[in-house]
Amino acid sequence: MYGFYGIRAFEFLAAKDYDSAKLWADKSASEPGALVVMDLVAVAANELARDKKTAVHWARRARSRRPNIKQDLFFHAQPFHYGALKSYGF
Repeated sequence: MYGFYGIRAFEFLAAKDYDSAKLWADKSASEPGALVVMDLVAVAANELARDKKTAVHWARRARSRRPNIKQDLFFHAQPFHYGALKSYGF
């Protein structure tokens, strides 16, 4: 389920509805078997929703799971490119 919840979080991030993104990102990262990158999504969503305390929680959890984690993992796992869908008519 973490993947479905994570996609929902991204939908709200794209819409700049950060409070909703936070809700879904937290659900995603809390799911059993969630990848460490879901912790990073939760960090970003909580930071954008101005919930620093919860963002710190997810950052600490990510580092406890993968001590050498960097933001590059987030961007590698989620390679966003402005206009990447233009060639598909979107």
